[in-house]
Amino acid sequence: MAPGQTYTGPTALAHSKHATRAARIAAPAASPSATASAAKVAGNRVNGNTVATDNTVANHNTVANDNTIVNDNTVAKDNNTANGNPVAIMQEIATLTNNPVLNADAELAMAQNNALKGELDRHAAKVSRTLSSAKTHTGQLLELIHHWMHKENAAELKTVNHLGLELEKLFAVANEVNVALPEFLEKQKNNMSLYHASMMNEMIRETHDELKLQHKKVNIQHALILEHHEAFAEYKAQTLAKLHKHAELKVQHSPLMLMVGLLQTEINAYKQVPEESHVIEKELSLARAENLDLKSTIDAQLHERALTVAENSELKSTIDAQLHQHAELLHERAGLKVQNSRLTLKIGLYRMEINAYKQDLEELHVVKQELSLIVAENSKLKTTIDVLRAEPVVPAVTSSPTSDENEKALGEKIKILEAKITNLESSEQQWRDLAKRSYEEYNEILPTYKKAEEYRKEALEKEDLIMGIKLELSAAQAAKSNGVLAGSDAAYWKDKYESLLSSVSG
Repeated sequence: MAPGQTYTGPTALAHSKHATRAARIAAPAASPSATASAAKVAGNRVNGNTVATDNTVANHNTVANDNTIVNDNTVAKDNNTANGNPVAIMQEIATLTNNPVLNADAELAMAQNNALKGELDRHAAKVSRTLSSAKTHTGQLLELIHHWMHKENAAELKTVNHLGLELEKLFAVANEVNVALPEFLEKQKNNMSLYHASMMNEMIRETHDELKLQHKKVNIQHALILEHHEAFAEYKAQTLAKLHKHAELKVQHSPLMLMVGLLQTEINAYKQVPEESHVIEKELSLARAENLDLKSTIDAQLHERALTVAENSELKSTIDAQLHQHAELLHERAGLKVQNSRLTLKIGLYRMEINAYKQDLEELHVVKQELSLIVAENSKLKTTIDVLRAEPVVPAVTSSPTSDENEKALGEKIKILEAKITNLESSEQQWRDLAKRSYEEYNEILPTYKKAEEYRKEALEKEDLIMGIKLELSAAQAAKSNGVLAGSDAAYWKDKYESLLSSVSG
């Protein structure tokens, strides 16, 4: 922005689609005052006095006028739309905007309103015609029935007259319904229009409030821009003389610097003759000092290298010992693997024997149950035999060969039962011995099985330890090669040795 120009405010806001009619009307009227205030500010700048009060007052007056016009328009619009008639709302909007042509939505709404009203009128006329025709035809029919009843049956004339009165009431109610229907629809339309108008008014009020707030913000920004512009103009007016003086000094600076350079060259040439000897002596002293520093540095590096070689040899011997220990652990690991495989095989055999023993125990339990049954039966047989033996043998007077045969058969049966009892007792003793021996063998195998499990776990732990030592040794060898190639110091090797030693001991 040029110094002679002035920011005239947000004039484009009055021509946007969000601006109200009052803002559009006030925008051209506010332009002359803004131009006059700009001219006044320019005159004050020429005189050397910058005043921003007139612009600020003019802007506040413009805001007050805009707010007053917007409030007046809002009140007028609220009064015009209070009746809830959409046609009146559209006409009021067209009057406020000075645009008699409504938009497409408003024209469509008005056309649909007129079409609905015409359709309702046609329906009411049709219903009225139908009711009138029905009433006429019904009256004629009742008249004919009345004449016929008067001739044929005069006693029923009251019923016909009563029917005519009821039909008159029915037609009257139908006419009332036909008349009341458009009124009800009109009331409903008015209620909906009133609701729509109230919502539109609320939205318009909210929009106006938001636009007022935005307009206030724009006015504040306008005032800030004017203040900054005036401050910049004052600063530029103050620094203009300094800028001219700086340009003049810059023009004079070049020849002066050239003269200074020439004089400095001559002075250096005159100084160089007596100072050459001093310069050479200083260079020699500096070279001697640098030589001494280099010698001390070389001695320190040689000493450090000797220490590094000694520690490297120690680390090498330590690594060899670790490798030897690793080989021993590998050998022990191989032995443990063989022992583990043997123990695993033994455990498998023991498990098979244990399963067989368990099966034998189950069979022994079944046999024991059978044996208890046999023992019970044996005791019964013994009691029977004892009873039979205790009975006296009385020879019958009339003995027959059949009784002798029965006695022989009974004796044989007793012998068979005694032999069976003897066999059962011997088998019972055998089964008892087998169960006892199986239990003793199981108790003997159980500690061996537990010990084998412990050996297997210990072998797995040692295998993990060997793998960790392998990793540590590989890392140490890699670090050793990298450290030697990179020329690392003794502290590096010492830390590596201590970490390796702690990992192995742990």
